[in-house]
Parts: sequence; structure tokens; C-alpha cells
Amino acid sequence: MYRDSLLSMSEFWYDPALPFVESRKASDSRACYRPHSHPTLSIGAVDAGLSHFRCSDVAATLRPGSLVIVPPELVHSCNPAPEVSWSYQMLHLEPTWVAGVTAEMEPTPGLPSSACISHSAAAYQHFCKLNAQLFSAISAADKEAALIEFIGQRLWALSVDSSVPPRYRVDPARLATGPAYPAGP
Repeated sequence: MYRDSLLSMSEFWYDPALPFVESRKASDSRACYRPHSHPTLSIGAVDAGLSHFRCSDVAATLRPGSLVIVPPELVHSCNPAPEVSWSYQMLHLEPTWVAGVTAEMEPTPGLPSSACISHSAAAYQHFCKLNAQLFSAISAADKEAALIEFIGQRLWALSVDSSVPPRYRVDPARLATGPAYPAGP
């Protein structure tokens, strides 16, 4: 297992026995990131503060208890509101592993094709429980079982807001020009 702390504000978790998943927790962060993508299915949770999320033609303010689901290779940014720190958790999952798990559990598996936002308390709590297990000392087999349960229940995918109000839509060309906040380290 790999854990690293950076200024006591961020922790990373990775276990070579579970190469299809990694996680990050950040507390009281003010770091900002330019629009970027990941090769993974990314699921993030806001624990404290406010964050501005942008992806394709969607822009939204995320609050504590929000989950955001970002498909692989989708350019996005998520940054704290100006003069506000935030705490968050990020889970990065190998898409082929997720597709394999969902295929075993339902006839029409699939990853979301666009970014989704959820304000479901149940989905947020389930995510937090999973991430706490990943960072804990339980066995790799128990962590994998918790991941399979989390992916299989699909609370992260089924409890998303069905539509984003028009006031949150943003011109995709504007997103491509860079973040609304300065880039972090």
C-alpha cells in the first residue's frame, strides 16, 4: 500500500494488489487545477467548502455532500471558490474493471458518457464509507469486496441529477481558454 502526506493536507492511497483503483483525500485545500482529464472513471466528493466544477457545457457549484462523476478522458476542472478552502475525496477507477464488474451485475452495463452531479445523501455516505475502507488497514480482499459492492449498487450513477439548470451552462469554448482561477503547483 502507498500512502503519502503533503503538508498534512493531502493523502494518497494505492495498493499494488488493487491496481485498478487509487484514491486521494485533500483537506482545507486551495489548490487550483487547469482543465485536465484522467484515463479513469473519476468519482469525487466534496466534504467541506465550495467548489466550482466545469466540464463540457456544464458549470456548477458543488457543496458539501455533492458527488461528481467524470467519465474517462473527459476534460474538466474543479476548483475551490475564491478565498475559500475546500476538502474533497477523489476515487479513480480503471474503466475496464468497472465495466467488468457492472457486466456481472446487470445486463446493460456501462459508464456514464457525460459528467454527472449527485446531491444524494445516501450516495455520498456510501462513497465516504468506501473511501474510509480503502485508507484503512483491512485486507486487500476486503477492500476489493467493498469496491465491488459500491460499483454494483451504482448509487454513484443512479442518483445523479437528471438535468443541470440552464443558468449553469457555459460555452465550451470558454472552458478551453483555461481555469477561472490560477493554476496550482
